[in-house]
Amino acid sequence: MYKLWATLGLAAMASTASAVTITSSFDSDQQLANLLEANLLPGLGAKIDPDKLEGLGQIGLFENLVLTDQQGHQLSLDRGIVMSTGFLADLPNFNSDSMYGSVGTGGNGSGIINQFPVQKFRGGGLSNDAAEIRIEFTAPSDATGLIARFIYASDEFPEFSGTQFADGFAFARKEGNQDVNYAILPNGQPVSLFDQDSNIFMLTNGDAYVSGVHQFADLEFDGLTKILELRAPVTAGQKEVFKLVIADTGDEVVDSAVFMSAFTFFNDPDFDFSVGTVKVEDNQAAKEFAATPAVPLPGSAWLFLTGLVGLFGRRYKASSTI
Repeated sequence: MYKLWATLGLAAMASTASAVTITSSFDSDQQLANLLEANLLPGLGAKIDPDKLEGLGQIGLFENLVLTDQQGHQLSLDRGIVMSTGFLADLPNFNSDSMYGSVGTGGNGSGIINQFPVQKFRGGGLSNDAAEIRIEFTAPSDATGLIARFIYASDEFPEFSGTQFADGFAFARKEGNQDVNYAILPNGQPVSLFDQDSNIFMLTNGDAYVSGVHQFADLEFDGLTKILELRAPVTAGQKEVFKLVIADTGDEVVDSAVFMSAFTFFNDPDFDFSVGTVKVEDNQAAKEFAATPAVPLPGSAWLFLTGLVGLFGRRYKASSTI
């Protein structure tokens, strides 16, 4: 399989002070699997089958992802894994385009993500261009749950918020014959932009239409979250299987990504996993961090984008595997 070498030092043209580095090429699929294991569950003997990785070129590693507000307050993920609906090698280092994306990676869809527009809109196009990691591990003997810290970013913000074209991310646990998604907001919605009102705590990361809008991170994406956390149950001392997946929904264009650091574990037998657990990380740094309100699009842009939604609906009804 041909692999394009790409290590992106994303700093040169960005407005923030720190540089995020993304590595998206590897000597072999096995090397990528080994590095993913080491970054998600160091020291736990986690296993990722390289033959079951979906979306090669869309999965990689990152270091030094820093969000900086206008007062200089910072939130950071030191290192971890990154998954995107597009090719990471092409990702710009600043917000250069209001609808940036790899026009179809040729990847399959995801049965989990397919359910997002069905649940929200009672219909919608199938997903495409999925990046998927399946990880197995034995839970620590004193653990009842795990915590995953992540940042979700999308160039579909704000134009396609509240539409069936919003990409989505799932963090699913194998429970019997089902994959149960625990990347759920307290309002019951998945990590996506389907809910236009909450926009899953999105920050406007620069703006292609309005000059002078602060850029929080050295990334192309128009919108990104603060650091979020989710919690999922585990059974102490038992084998666990989780599936991490991100995919385009309803079309094959305009990219999104998730940046996730290593899992940690906790013990709380009374914790309620039945309610969506995704929330903004609760610490002093997050409280001090000042968000910039979402910048509305000019009326002419909304008219143009309304036409694009109809165009995407006609053009991108590609088949998807479940």
